[in-house]
Amino acid sequence: MLPFSPLPSIEWIRPVTGTTPEDLRAPLELSLVGATAAVNAVRTETRVVVL
Repeated sequence: MLPFSPLPSIEWIRPVTGTTPEDLRAPLELSLVGATAAVNAVRTETRVVVL
């Protein structure tokens, strides 16, 4: 198991109506790129078993 629970910056929390696409870049990078990097760091030693 690989726990991944990034803490967002308080600056990222704002009303949806005041959020632009550019405002979403950093949170998405943390969530998506960070999770991908974490998985890639451990996957070389593991393999997936499909049942």
